[in-house]
Amino acid sequence: MESFRKIPEADLNILCCPERCEKTGIYLKEVLKLPVYDAGGFPIGFDQTERFVKEISELLHTDCRPALEDIEKARARAFYYIARCLGSAGFPEELRYAVEGESSVLCGYVDYLSRYLGIRPEAIRELPAKGSGSGGERLRRMLKGMNAEEVLGRDLTRVDNAVILGSAGTIMETFLHSQNVYGIETMGGAAEYIHVVPQTYLGSTGALYLLEQLINGNRMLKAWK
Repeated sequence: MESFRKIPEADLNILCCPERCEKTGIYLKEVLKLPVYDAGGFPIGFDQTERFVKEISELLHTDCRPALEDIEKARARAFYYIARCLGSAGFPEELRYAVEGESSVLCGYVDYLSRYLGIRPEAIRELPAKGSGSGGERLRRMLKGMNAEEVLGRDLTRVDNAVILGSAGTIMETFLHSQNVYGIETMGGAAEYIHVVPQTYLGSTGALYLLEQLINGNRMLKAWK
């Protein structure tokens, strides 16, 4: 409750997932008359993180150059490991991914995995949301531009030769139907794995951590064939 009491003291209130906090954003903006920035989704990947930083910096009239330099260093590190582990061609053409989440979250994953890393989606599951937001429409536009509209709503647990990004339950269910999938938990941590150091898939550090998971996942899928 203490953190909620401090909301009026903030120079800017940032909403990253409209599906979860749409009503909160409306209340802050229209009732309390507080400054609100609707990011439209979480900053997943380098491009989304850069946009996130620039837009917030513009609203707060701050110098974002140090943050942008950090993002560029992370991009360079990512490029080094992609070239070292995958070669100039990047991830293999046959590699696919399946992901679940709210629409605005899915937009971030599709932007990073498909547009930036060149991996095509095999299945995408939109989780039910209380709020509306524009994430669903944006996601459909992205998939249409990739000629991949058919993957939306496809069963994640029936994919093969793919990296699964989702809850521990979804990943475990997929293992029951396929022998060639690699799971990356993005929500609802499993009891079997304990994170001693907190991890995130957000920001430039999160983009590198997700890339690490994808590179190792690709290696494991090749070894299991």
